[in-house]
Amino acid sequence: MKNKLTTILLITLLPLLSLSQENKFTTSGKTPIFVELVSHTKGTILIRVDNNATLNPIEGNPYLTEEFMMGQIYLANGKETSILALRYNIVNNQIEVKQDEEIFGINNSRKIDHFSINEIRYEYINNNEGDHSIYQVLANGACKLLRKYNCTLNPVNYNITLDSGHKTPYYTKSDNLYIQLLDNTPKKIKQHKHSILKE
Repeated sequence: MKNKLTTILLITLLPLLSLSQENKFTTSGKTPIFVELVSHTKGTILIRVDNNATLNPIEGNPYLTEEFMMGQIYLANGKETSILALRYNIVNNQIEVKQDEEIFGINNSRKIDHFSINEIRYEYINNNEGDHSIYQVLANGACKLLRKYNCTLNPVNYNITLDSGHKTPYYTKSDNLYIQLLDNTPKKIKQHKHSILKE
């Protein structure tokens, strides 16, 4: 009778155990540097990115550079990764990591102090809107010179009569310079031909 009850219990729980294993993030088969990133953050920092999520054609891309480049991630807990393949998604304000043919996005920026791509430093800094945004560090120290990249997805604006404009949605990119004194909120710089004044 006892063995029969045990068998019934196992049959009942087996589907639940299998589902749990399917949804669980695993580092099986991953390279040591990738496992390192996951272990440093207790597995709470990565989310898979679906590059085929958008079926409709879009002109351009939301990345600073579409290609992955070598870089490192420096975590808020003082740890740092080995060399990883990274790129910066401007629209999502997110770092993406490539492992073999899979791409993962950093899901929790609060766990990152800064990162570097191609030996260029980027930091997460709070701005006036309360966002934890990525800034490129042009000059470091008590007074920092920063650059913030912007990327906008624009709608179709094709004019049939003039045969001009874009027939598909398209990305446009721009950037602004900022000054940050100590750990204060970055101040945007007005860029004029003959002067540099903070807004």
